[in-house]
Amino acid sequence: MDSRWIQGRIEEYSFYRLAKQILPKSEFPVLSYPIAKEFLMSSKMESMREKMIPQFLYITKKEEQAIFDGTWKENTNYEHEIMKYGFYFVDVPLGCLDISFKSWFCDQIIDDMLKPYYTEDDGSICFSKRLLVKAVFCILHEYGHYVDYKKFNSKKELAMWIYKAKEPYRRIDTYVCKMNQEGHLTEELLLERRRVYRRCKDEYSADQYALGHLNEMIDKAIDIIWDEGDRINE
Repeated sequence: MDSRWIQGRIEEYSFYRLAKQILPKSEFPVLSYPIAKEFLMSSKMESMREKMIPQFLYITKKEEQAIFDGTWKENTNYEHEIMKYGFYFVDVPLGCLDISFKSWFCDQIIDDMLKPYYTEDDGSICFSKRLLVKAVFCILHEYGHYVDYKKFNSKKELAMWIYKAKEPYRRIDTYVCKMNQEGHLTEELLLERRRVYRRCKDEYSADQYALGHLNEMIDKAIDIIWDEGDRINE
């Protein structure tokens, strides 16, 4: 196999398409965000890109608020007419992910966690393999949230569990905002906030699911990308 050839294929392969092909089955569809690629890649769309992170959307803000204020009804339809429930990934090439979603693909904590999965026996690192490992991990992490979703009897139970799980993160996030306003924000404090986030029970659970299936799905992803490229060039 020509490593340069597969590297090019990986970098050009759609993140959304890969997610559709490697996510395990569920009752939820795999969807792409409803926005044109050229707008997504515009520097003016930075704030929008931050909102378009990969996610498992099972609840709307309106529904979540109803749960917290005690007005939620299990049989009421809270689904948004445009953003339907499901797994959301942006339809951009994998090679653009470091630019488009820095919070996910340039996070040193995630990078350190995944390094054993993309480092070769001789210690070398191939950029495209690193990129693919992080993309597959991200996709499986969202499915890990779905696995937790299936453990609960209702959305209310799950939402309350997540709210409690995120309490340590809310505390440090409030402190980070305070330090920022006072002009005392440091890189170490920002790093600690990311560490706390990854240790939250819901995020840790999704990470563990992803790590447990990562090697298998990396192999599957390479086969999919390679085989599809062969069909294109036939």
